[in-house]
Amino acid sequence: MILGLQEEIRRTEDARYDHRLHALLMVAQSRKCSEVAELFGDAQRTGQYWVQRFEKEGFAGLYDAEKPGRPRRLNEEQMQEIGSSLRGTPKETGLRGQIWDGKTRCNRRAPLQGGP
Repeated sequence: MILGLQEEIRRTEDARYDHRLHALLMVAQSRKCSEVAELFGDAQRTGQYWVQRFEKEGFAGLYDAEKPGRPRRLNEEQMQEIGSSLRGTPKETGLRGQIWDGKTRCNRRAPLQGGP
């Protein structure tokens, strides 16, 4: 259950921002970074990094930084649609099967990209 909750927190940028904001609030209330990191399921170094970013950049430092790499092929609406679909079962989206495996995920994604 704990891992599931942690995955949900990390799923969206807003959730990750809120997670960092809550952790920073606890540090501001005189809790140690190591204690807060343990409570939040993060590495101690991660908590220290957020504090440093906040001190340097303010609230903007708690948002995810741009990451290098190839641009997305899917737009935000398509990403949200896929995310919603994956929270259910393949059967709920009109596909066969009860669990998402690699083949089922590919079959779900292909129509959004205009591929086979």
